Amino acid sequence: MVLVPLMTAPPHRRLAAKFFDLLIVIIIASLSPGAVGPILGLLYILSSDRILRGQSIGKRLMRLRVIPQVKQRTITWIDSVCRNLPAGVATFFALIPLWGWVVMIVIGFPLLLLEIFRILRVQDARTIGDLMGDTRVIDSRPTA
Repeated sequence: MVLVPLMTAPPHRRLAAKFFDLLIVIIIASLSPGAVGPILGLLYILSSDRILRGQSIGKRLMRLRVIPQVKQRTITWIDSVCRNLPAGVATFFALIPLWGWVVMIVIGFPLLLLEIFRILRVQDARTIGDLMGDTRVIDSRPTA
C-alpha cells in the first residue's frame, strides 16, 4: 500500500466553500420563523464539517475535506464543533432580535477577515478554527 501525501486545499476553493456555507447559514437564519432560523443556522455551522463525513455542503461543492491534524481519520462531531466555534459564536448572536444581528456583524466580520487572512497568508493556511479543532482542510479530489 502506497501512502499518497495529502494536498493542502487551494485557498480560492477554501474561500468559496466558506462563502457557500455562510450563505446557507444566512438563508436558514432568515427564512425560518423567529428564533428557529438562527438556532438551525447555529446548529448547521457547528456541525457542518461532520454532516458529510468531513465535508460541509460548501466543502463538498469545492471538493475539500476536513481531517484531524494528527491522525488520518474522519473528524468527529466534537472536532466539527471545536473547529467551527468562532463562526458559531458570531452566529449565536443572531438569536437576539435586531441588536443581535448588529453584534453578529461586529464580531463576525473581523473573525471572517482573520480567517481569510490566515488562509491566504499563513504558511500552513490553518484558520483559528483549524487550530481550535486540531484539523486541516485538504483537497479531496483523487490524485493521479
